[in-house]
Amino acid sequence: MARIELDIDLLKEHVNYNSETGKLTWAKNFFKTKVGKEIGCVSQYGYRKVTFKGKTLFGHRIAWAIYYGEQPPEIIDHKNGDRLDNRIVNLRASGHEHNSENQRCAMKSNKTSKYLGVSNFKGRWRAKIKANGKYVFLGYHDTEELARDAYIKAKRELHKGCEI
Repeated sequence: MARIELDIDLLKEHVNYNSETGKLTWAKNFFKTKVGKEIGCVSQYGYRKVTFKGKTLFGHRIAWAIYYGEQPPEIIDHKNGDRLDNRIVNLRASGHEHNSENQRCAMKSNKTSKYLGVSNFKGRWRAKIKANGKYVFLGYHDTEELARDAYIKAKRELHKGCEI
């Protein structure tokens, strides 16, 4: 999705943001909105989104704009991995690599393991991690959980933005 310039003054007029809870609520009644009701809905990707003045906006970007009074950076990372946690302490400006390093769960394309960085290979559990643009092999393990543990240990050492 292309980056959308936010009209911060208009957002502040229509949306209340509680930086401690991360909640975004309507400040004005207009169309079908009601004062105090949480804005928007949850997108298919797990982010809060709202259509406002004909544009689809994401909650974390609105929160940033209202709190800091400036256009949000291109990428905002949720530190704890919870895409609905829009508390300001959970949001940080990020780059693509840093943001992807904060991934918490396995991609849907990983059909052999429920854990990030783990796959089944010829009856054993393989762990690997990508760091500095290159994959690092973390060994074969007897159980899926042992492979997951090896991945988490490496993630904490290699991914500086990781908070798991």
